[in-house]
Amino acid sequence: MKTVTQEKGFTLVELAIVMVIIGLLIGGILKGQELIKNASVSATAAQLKAFEAAYTTFIDVYGGKPGDLSTATAKIQACIGGNRCRNGDGNGWIWHANSSMSNPGATDEGVAGELYQALKHMAAADLIGGIRLNTAPGTDALISAKIGGYLYLGDILGNASYHRGSGTAFTPAGIYVSQSLHQNANPRSGRVNTPSETARLDRKIDDGVPGTGSLLAFGQETCVNGRNYRENNTEKLCAFGYKIR
Repeated sequence: MKTVTQEKGFTLVELAIVMVIIGLLIGGILKGQELIKNASVSATAAQLKAFEAAYTTFIDVYGGKPGDLSTATAKIQACIGGNRCRNGDGNGWIWHANSSMSNPGATDEGVAGELYQALKHMAAADLIGGIRLNTAPGTDALISAKIGGYLYLGDILGNASYHRGSGTAFTPAGIYVSQSLHQNANPRSGRVNTPSETARLDRKIDDGVPGTGSLLAFGQETCVNGRNYRENNTEKLCAFGYKIR
């Protein structure tokens, strides 16, 4: 006598339950990614504000700009010895007059670029963290940005050599915390954040417009469309500069 085995499949109810569970899992993953992005934007906004406070405090305490201070090794105790700090030239700019703005680590007159030294001066004064003081001049000396890339501090002089991603407007002169893709690149290289990520940061800390206010978009022209970010583009096309003075 043969035993007949009945093979059962999933019922429609069981399939529906499985589909609901899968949907919930996908939704949870997407929501988690969104929360991570929002957290990185908020953390970067806090970094930029901390830079602003550190810069102001440094000038109040030491009577000169970080990086440009010509008496840094005499006034800042932690600057003494090895590669910890170099003096600036005291010309009032965080940027040697003959250096290339496209290379924060550029040197002239035998002095390491002031864009790197600005971070070392503030770190030695215990005003910012994330800097290894004992690295050689111009080496591995930028701060990692929470949103991606690296941050450095310096003057932008408002000339034709330093323009925004729109390709038509030049950056107003001032002190900027700028974002870089690499340790020795400038914001014009772009390709650090997506337009959406940069737009979120802009709305968080400024006016949400890429070419006005204190946070300006740099990088590829496809990062922005006039007064708007191309937020439907998911490529990394943008970088930013945040004007603190």
